[in-house]
Amino acid sequence: MNTSAKLIKTFFVACFIFISCDWKAQTSQTAEERVINTDSLRLLQKEIALSRSEIKSAFDSIDLYNLTRFNDTCIKYLYIIYHDSYIERENLQVPLSQCVIKPIRINRLNKATFRLTYDTFLYDSIPGQPQIDRLLDEYSIPLQIDFDTVLKKPINFYIGHYKYANAAAFHKWYGEKLTSESFKNYLKYNEKNFSSDFRRLTN
Repeated sequence: MNTSAKLIKTFFVACFIFISCDWKAQTSQTAEERVINTDSLRLLQKEIALSRSEIKSAFDSIDLYNLTRFNDTCIKYLYIIYHDSYIERENLQVPLSQCVIKPIRINRLNKATFRLTYDTFLYDSIPGQPQIDRLLDEYSIPLQIDFDTVLKKPINFYIGHYKYANAAAFHKWYGEKLTSESFKNYLKYNEKNFSSDFRRLTN
């Protein structure tokens, strides 16, 4: 069993223990609370199944339009800029550098431009969500990116319904993060915790 599979198994075991608790805790719960806990686990299983279907469809489009390199570029942008931002699921908080970013939808806007929509996953398969930006009341990470295959770079970044007004500033931010001492130190002292994708794209 690979590490990812072990982590997923561990997560489900933890969920089961949390739901089951001890006999006294269970008897102190109302019937409604027990149903809610059970439904939460079932919902998670459904989310994982749906995500797998979306990811497969997205990768089919990536193969069809030969977007593998461009997809990697978009994910690298997110990893570099938001490496220490947190992805949440229930009471779990995990840095993006330890998570996996996967495409869930690809839309062709014109001959040269594609919109790539992403989702974040804890332990490879468990859907998570970026922390909420209180100012925007939206996720703190832009998980939708327009990529120009002629210019060979991202041209628009979206957080929820909001688009960054100045993509050039976003590119500058990426360059500054990539070469900063703080990022180099982050790589040095946290390497053992990184997801395989983060390690591959930042080496």
